Amino acid sequence: MKKEYWIAVLLAVVIFLAVLVIDRPDEEDPAEQYGTSEYTDPPGLTGHQLALNQLYVEIPYEKKDVLLTKRTTDSHVFVDVTDKDTEDVLYTYGESLGSGTERQVVREVPTKEGTVRLQMVVDIDPSAGKIQSVISSGADYDPAPDEVENEMVSTGSRSGEFPADHVEILSSLHLRWGTERENLYEGFVIGVIGK
Repeated sequence: MKKEYWIAVLLAVVIFLAVLVIDRPDEEDPAEQYGTSEYTDPPGLTGHQLALNQLYVEIPYEKKDVLLTKRTTDSHVFVDVTDKDTEDVLYTYGESLGSGTERQVVREVPTKEGTVRLQMVVDIDPSAGKIQSVISSGADYDPAPDEVENEMVSTGSRSGEFPADHVEILSSLHLRWGTERENLYEGFVIGVIGK
């Protein structure tokens, strides 16, 4: 009887420790904390088209030549485009989440002093695979430069009309932090992922 008792106690301790180790979330793992996952393509995108959520962006690299990491927050899906050799983040693209047809699309561009977030809000028709209109556009800075000497941000349909298959945002930004100046000429093209 004593032998069976000790076996049962030992078995209970092993089960308890196994449950404790298996069920305990790894709080230090940033992949779990930030919702990081491998990037996967939906069908039909080309080598230069990067899927976000309902939208894709056209990137200046072949996807096979860079590392792609997808992150999800409460409000956005982001994809980091990273250089395979240096592991530097080249660009970060993001799309807002939500149940409506308005989507904010962003491109984060690293600068000498911080990050510029080039963004536009579009109204989409997912069933038709079209962008109905551009609602707003602009640039945000982190940190804010001492002076924005010039900020031109424009958007337009690639076909010249709406609804559109592709919409682009182009910017010319001349920024100053102290004695440091940086001129950025950035842009990107978006489209709706087909059903």
